[in-house]
Amino acid sequence: MSKKPQTFGVTMDRRLNQELRNETAQGRGRMIEAAEGNPLPERFTAARHKHNAFMVLTDTQTGRTSEVPLHAYGAARALLNDLYGPPKPTAKQRFEELGLPLEVEGDGFRAVACQSPFQAGEIMYRVEVEGFDGGEEGVARIVPRFREGTLEFAVWDGPDYNGFIVNDSSLEQAIETVRLDVMPDLLAGGPRP
Repeated sequence: MSKKPQTFGVTMDRRLNQELRNETAQGRGRMIEAAEGNPLPERFTAARHKHNAFMVLTDTQTGRTSEVPLHAYGAARALLNDLYGPPKPTAKQRFEELGLPLEVEGDGFRAVACQSPFQAGEIMYRVEVEGFDGGEEGVARIVPRFREGTLEFAVWDGPDYNGFIVNDSSLEQAIETVRLDVMPDLLAGGPRP
């Protein structure tokens, strides 16, 4: 038996015809369900505003409340969880949980474990080559990620996500991809300032 979708109707909906009122209430209900994918720390409660498309967040420790527009409710829950929820694991802890080394030496380069500057929550290996300034993203990067339940390693060349090279099934293959596909082009261009 499927779960009945939430609805969220408010007094300002009275001016709408019944069909549009139902559709609007169901759309708001879906927004709430999506927002509830972000955990809310125990010290906070959330309730629907009676008259407007807002949620009322209450800090049970201080008694303070804040009204949040429904479109921002998911972001508000995520923010409160970041500030008051359990601490998130560091990049180092995440690499250790995956059983991956924090640094890997390649042929003329090294890959260093770090937090990705591109995507929140993403970890990566920053590929560093002496004499080449790759900035915080490195001259290339190797991003460990799960795809369909399997750990793989995406290899990226350059400072943005346009330089995707390949998904490798092991860290060793990814290091080899950097050696064969990134290093020759990099060395052919000479050191960068």
